[in-house]
Amino acid sequence: MKADYESRLTAELENLLALFQAMCAINEYDLDKLHDQVHEIRGEAGTFGYDLVSNIGKLLCELLSPIEEVTEIDQKAISAHLNAMHTVVSQKVKGAGPEVAKQIVEGLTAIVAKSRSAE
Repeated sequence: MKADYESRLTAELENLLALFQAMCAINEYDLDKLHDQVHEIRGEAGTFGYDLVSNIGKLLCELLSPIEEVTEIDQKAISAHLNAMHTVVSQKVKGAGPEVAKQIVEGLTAIVAKSRSAE
């Protein structure tokens, strides 16, 4: 069941990245849809040992909630979160991850803070 979940999680994250890239290409963002999909992924990820994906997903949900219009900084911040989640899964980083994982979360938290201060 865990192996099935990992392949499904990889596919879900690749689809999410593709969805966001398509939104960027036409400069139209369905943030509710993006938020809902990230929220679903983060909930399941923790259950299957991907705590870091869950933590990054939580940060991304917090980033998305107050956004009314996606700026260039927001776009980069969202992309950084999605790519971080994908990298964690592709590298099979389980649990909270090594020290580098803490640095990733700290960096993403700084990106969120920068995005909010630009509003």
